[in-house]
Amino acid sequence: DGLEHIADSLKEFDADVITLQETHAADGMSHPEVLAELLGYDYWTNDEYADSHVEDGFRLGQGIISKYPIKNHSFSLFHNPHYQAEWEEGLVTSHDKGLTSVEVTIDDRAVRLMTLHAIPFRPFDIDPLSKEAQPVREDMQSKIKNSEPVMLLQGDFNYDEKTLKLFLPDIFEPELQEALQ
Repeated sequence: DGLEHIADSLKEFDADVITLQETHAADGMSHPEVLAELLGYDYWTNDEYADSHVEDGFRLGQGIISKYPIKNHSFSLFHNPHYQAEWEEGLVTSHDKGLTSVEVTIDDRAVRLMTLHAIPFRPFDIDPLSKEAQPVREDMQSKIKNSEPVMLLQGDFNYDEKTLKLFLPDIFEPELQEALQ
């Protein structure tokens, strides 16, 4: 629902690449595929990682839409400790999340693009900087660093502070700089 409106909004930016989190897919069709078609982009990926908690029969995912051919696409799941919490709808368990990585060539330069979706710690009453969350953070950092060189890393980090440098300190080197919101 509403993908035409989203596509109309995205058209204003004429972006070379678009990263998406919390996509939905079912029956061989996905949000990135539909948006790519509506935008006139030829290249897209969608990596599904869990059954949707929003709509039955759908899978959650993340994707990348590009004006440029996508090469060297990979996806890896992050460590999921299966946190649990009692919510209005009953007992909820954290579902899988992961990292999508692709390469595109822009002006004869190979560019590594990554998008991710992190486990939401706070709804499970877990401090993202705690020792309990450390295995998740370490796994995220390891997977990001194994996909170097990163030219653009964007995602839903489920972290509410101004900078990611405390959350994922090992990914920041002189080559990777943070664009603060």
